[in-house]
Amino acid sequence: MIELGFGRQARVEDPASTGIISVTVFSLAATPSPTPGQALWVADIATCAGASGSLEGPQLAYFALILANGTAVAPSPLASAVNPSLTTVTTLDPNSCGRGLLLFATPTPARPVAVRYEPDPAHRYLWERHTRTPSLRAPGSRRSKDAPEPG
Repeated sequence: MIELGFGRQARVEDPASTGIISVTVFSLAATPSPTPGQALWVADIATCAGASGSLEGPQLAYFALILANGTAVAPSPLASAVNPSLTTVTTLDPNSCGRGLLLFATPTPARPVAVRYEPDPAHRYLWERHTRTPSLRAPGSRRSKDAPEPG
């Protein structure tokens, strides 16, 4: 699994030959839900095609919202309710990108921790909400950029 922070682009494997060569998840935010007991989350996502383009655009089934308890939530069928919706990216020209929002519905009080793109079980990409663990360094001390993240 490749773990990334929001805004980081992942060069992705394409075992199903969709033409998608990179994915970027820019953000994840709560949005009001009209349904009591349900929370809605919107992910801002870009997908890019390679030199051959993509006749299908991104496969939405490859995306999931990961909750703190490990549950994976598929995109909501209400995804067309957000604008611009990633569901409208159905083809991509060669070397072009499409960007849109993808909606996820969860029971409340679910706590999302990441957005996952998984074209197959051997290729998983995870954008985490919080990629850095706070350290217990003394105030004013600095960490070397080569030092491993605390964890």
